[in-house]
Amino acid sequence: MRWVTIVALFACGGGVALGALLFPPQAPDAVTETVQTYEVQPVARSYDDARNEAVTLAVQPDQDVFGAAVTGVITDVNCRLGQPIASGEVLYRVGNSPVVGLTTKVPFWRDFSAGVKGVDVESLQEELERLGYSVSKSAVVDSQTRKAVGELQVASGMKRTGVLKLESIVWVPQGSEPVNACHLVPGALVSAGDKVVTLQGALSSVTVPPAGDIAEEDNARVAVFEEVTAEVPKDGNITDPAFLLEITQSSKFQRWLGEQTEPFTVATRFAQPFETIGVPPGAVLTVTDVLGCVVSDGQTVSVSIVNSELGTVFVIPKIPVATVTVPAVETGLQCG
Repeated sequence: MRWVTIVALFACGGGVALGALLFPPQAPDAVTETVQTYEVQPVARSYDDARNEAVTLAVQPDQDVFGAAVTGVITDVNCRLGQPIASGEVLYRVGNSPVVGLTTKVPFWRDFSAGVKGVDVESLQEELERLGYSVSKSAVVDSQTRKAVGELQVASGMKRTGVLKLESIVWVPQGSEPVNACHLVPGALVSAGDKVVTLQGALSSVTVPPAGDIAEEDNARVAVFEEVTAEVPKDGNITDPAFLLEITQSSKFQRWLGEQTEPFTVATRFAQPFETIGVPPGAVLTVTDVLGCVVSDGQTVSVSIVNSELGTVFVIPKIPVATVTVPAVETGLQCG
């Protein structure tokens, strides 16, 4: 009787165990979280990508200016450090005779008397015209040129002769920079061809690094320094004379020349602002760092990604969109 009871219990227990193996308990259904999408109206904004860029400045070596073909004692000096030599004005005096600095393309190598012809004459005529004298660029010292020279002589305190002699003029290279050193000292003896002034090396170009984002053929970038704006060429090298001059004459450039420890910066922007729309980051499906798409009215619209700030991504859509879907990834759509 006792044995039967044990066997019965064992059999009953084994049946329970076997049932547990053959018929395991079913797991509960998985809980699926549904993310709801919603529509957002984009915010329009003009975008010019204004930024300060560290640029590369190409500065030529310093350039010396040599004295007029006259020897004597210096009695007066009009040489100012940090300032360009003023063309058409007296630079210094030897004895009682003024010596005028003139900026031309071609160096002076002979006297300009009646009938002289050549490219040096034409270069002189161009400068006289720029200074406001009435003269034609005939490349010949004619009566009109002699009249203009005479007026320059009177304005400079010379005797009017109409003949411009090498003893009364100093050639100043065109596009000359501010004076770095003045070697003229009142009371000192100066001889023909002596070094009288050292000019700061000319700034020949400013190179702007590539923008690295949106670069459209029909929307160039421009560089701005103080009051002057110049277009940035495709190679980034700016050689615009007015732009270079504005930089050269700035105190910022003079400090940079003296130290050159910090990068020189200029402001850049697009010539014409882009019209962008601002959308939440979740509205954009990205393809690359600058390309992607948004979902609008159940369709994908390609966009150029311009910038992001304060939780907003600014993009340029290929076609206008009234609303965008957020989060775009939940639509299951992909950029085409």
